[in-house]
Amino acid sequence: MKTYDINAIREQLVQALSRKFDNGRKVSVYGAGWASALAGPCFEEIGEIACFIDETLTLGGGGGGGGGHPLFHSRPVITLSEAKEKCKSHVILVSCVAQRSRRIMLEKLQNSQIEDMQFGTLDEYIFCKNADKILVVYDMLEDDISKATYANMLLVRMGKAQMDTELVKKGKAYFALPPFHQNLIMDVFVDCGAYVGDTLEKYINNGEGGFHKIFAFEPDCDLFRALQVRTERLRKEWNLSEDRLVLVNAGVGEANCELSFHKDAATGLTGTFQNLASNESSENNLQVVSLDSYFSKQSVSFIKADIEGYEYPMLLGAEKVIKRDKPRIALSIYHNAVDMFRLALKIKEMNGNYKLAVRQHQYVPQDTVLYAYDESNCAMC
Repeated sequence: MKTYDINAIREQLVQALSRKFDNGRKVSVYGAGWASALAGPCFEEIGEIACFIDETLTLGGGGGGGGGHPLFHSRPVITLSEAKEKCKSHVILVSCVAQRSRRIMLEKLQNSQIEDMQFGTLDEYIFCKNADKILVVYDMLEDDISKATYANMLLVRMGKAQMDTELVKKGKAYFALPPFHQNLIMDVFVDCGAYVGDTLEKYINNGEGGFHKIFAFEPDCDLFRALQVRTERLRKEWNLSEDRLVLVNAGVGEANCELSFHKDAATGLTGTFQNLASNESSENNLQVVSLDSYFSKQSVSFIKADIEGYEYPMLLGAEKVIKRDKPRIALSIYHNAVDMFRLALKIKEMNGNYKLAVRQHQYVPQDTVLYAYDESNCAMC
């Protein structure tokens, strides 16, 4: 097994996080696609966004205000050529995390001749601004693989390193550590963002049908119908009674409410409750529940969440459950830069006894999962 010099890795991380951006400049964001759609928490960190730059949206014409420009996160979307006049002396941040597309966008910025701009990536800006918090998370991670994985993913997202493929645990998302796939016989598993039941099926197969109960939350009506089809098959295959597999057509968040749900226009296979563009077309008001209210009288053992950047509100709405039951937690932390540190810090704040680990489950900057478990409530720890 490969060994990692965690002190050298930490120093590399410190160096990468040392870049200083000019806080006195206005900030604009290059990209108004799905990556920016999920980046609301990052924009809250930045404060005022002057505008978004995106050829795709602006080619469609006006509408939505902003002097004839479409709006995104309530800010006007302009072309790169317009940015030559409107973004002088701005900090311009590329929101895309896909490495090839990001490189092309950075090259376009470099060749754009925008006067006196400072440019970089949104991830780098957020990480450097929160370097102290990132290093706190690095230091609290439980094992060397976690530290190496966490640092590598941060560096990859900043464009400072290549993916270390030896760290990728393909096909084991949410179940990579022993406490998350062994001795499930009395588990109450909560699947937040159940999608079409792929994780749910993997969970059942891991435990060979040996669990107490599953609650699966999925807000999107189309995906929920697919989830129903899959769970009906699983009930028959594993001879599961109706009450052991509970499907809930709702999202999870900080409180019980209705929120605007936006689907990814490109695929239609995922969506978010983040506040998006005023001219976004695929929008519905869907039900959201807090885990604290839903499980006020039901204990839970294991919470998994992959909910397109809504993991933090989910944690806020599950604080009582987490403190009461000390469940194992497996969260996606890759949807936006802020989640790469704030989710770990929030869990540790709720329960200082939680052990934290990070694993990477794809060869691209997706499926980065934070694992949290309390040894006092975990038979396999």
